[in-house]
Parts: sequence; C-alpha cells; structure tokens
Amino acid sequence: MTMISNLWRIALGILAISPVVLMECANGEAMNLKGQAMQFSYTTNGGADGSVNSYGNNEVSVSGDVLSVQIGDSAGNKNVHGIGAYKLKLQGENLESARKLAALLCSPKDPKSDVPISDLYNAKCSDGMRGGPVREFSRPVAIKVADLVNSLRNAGIHDGRKAVKFDALLVSIDRAKAGFLVSVRFDNTGDYPIKFKTPDKWDAGIGRNMDILGVNGYRIGSHDSKFGLGLAGKSPEFSSDLPACSAGP
Repeated sequence: MTMISNLWRIALGILAISPVVLMECANGEAMNLKGQAMQFSYTTNGGADGSVNSYGNNEVSVSGDVLSVQIGDSAGNKNVHGIGAYKLKLQGENLESARKLAALLCSPKDPKSDVPISDLYNAKCSDGMRGGPVREFSRPVAIKVADLVNSLRNAGIHDGRKAVKFDALLVSIDRAKAGFLVSVRFDNTGDYPIKFKTPDKWDAGIGRNMDILGVNGYRIGSHDSKFGLGLAGKSPEFSSDLPACSAGP
C-alpha cells in the first residue's frame, strides 16, 4: 500500500504499469525460403518518436514453426492487458499467415515510401539477413505486414502458452489522514516466477525512461475532471513486509 496526498474523491481507478518486467527473450532474426527454417521478428519501437507504444516494445517473432509474442505495453489496447510472453506452435491458418509475413518482410525497399511508423523488423531472406525500419517498405506492403502481425499477435495471446503473464491490479483506494491509501496487487499467471524492485525504488524522474505506476480516475459526478495518482517512487505503508516484490505463478 502506498500513501498519496490528494484530496480528490475517486470514482474510478485504472492501473497502468511500467517498466517492462523481465520476460522470456523471443528475439527473432529472419525468415524462411527454399528449405531454410522460417526466422523473423517484428518489433514496435516503443522508445521512438511516433511509436504506438509509449511504455515498452511489443514483439512478434517466429523461429521454425514456433511463434513467440512479447507484450511490453498494453496501454490503450482493449484486447490485452498487463505484460507477458507467449509461445505457440504454428499450424493451419496461423502457419500460413507466418509464411506470408516472412515473404513480405523480404520485399524490395521503396525509396519513395511515405510510411510513418517506427516499427522494426529482421528477416532471413534468400539473399541473407535483412532488417531495418518498416517504413522502408511501400505503404501497401506495410499495411499487409501490419495486418498479419496483428493476426499472429492475437493468436499467440489467445491460444499460446503463457511463459509470463504479469498484471498490476488495483485492489482498493481508501481515505487516509494525509490523502489516500492505495492498495495494488501484482499478479503473475505465467509459468515462471518474477522478481522485481518494490515501486519505491523505481525511477520516477520525468523523462522517456521513467518508471510508471499510476491510478487514473475522475471526480464523482464529473467525467470531465480527470486526475492521476503517481505511485512510482512512493514509500509503501508497510515497507517492512516487502523486502522485495515477487509474483509467482
């Protein structure tokens, strides 16, 4: 529990968390052609200007017939929450989608491309390794790539094995003498345990690399008067009970 000095009345609490907790590495390199094992990766570049992800990277990668999905930022996505690493053996429609994506990532570059996204890719093509920003492709190719990435990401999340599935859940917000007492539960439903620093040791300094743990809400009776409570860097109320945070499966 963390004490926050704020005299607003809370009607709704929504939790967002960063940084990304250690997950299984799923870095791919490349792709499949003429007997070669299919190998590639596609990464949303969360640290870049204009990225759709503000708090971390999301990645889809394939090695042979195994799909790996890493979610480091689910903020603003209604279909997935928390962070996680998933594994799925490809077959049927998903395998065909992966093959199509592998081929598209070996498409010729378009020097006149006007694709604005900062996402990155790596792929093993018939002429060797390729990689770089997706904006090097033409807009039609980039659109097809994005559609297939979304399809494979959803398949991994919904049907894959959870190597790591980590959530930060708001338990309660109560009035206290100095403001509010916020109770947060960290929950891991994946296969492997997680250990991390307690939020009071997170870097809450302003900047791109700041760590974030927050509750968002609004005043009762007014959906226009929004506010946020920053918890990163705040001292836990019962610090003696938290020598280190852990979230086991």
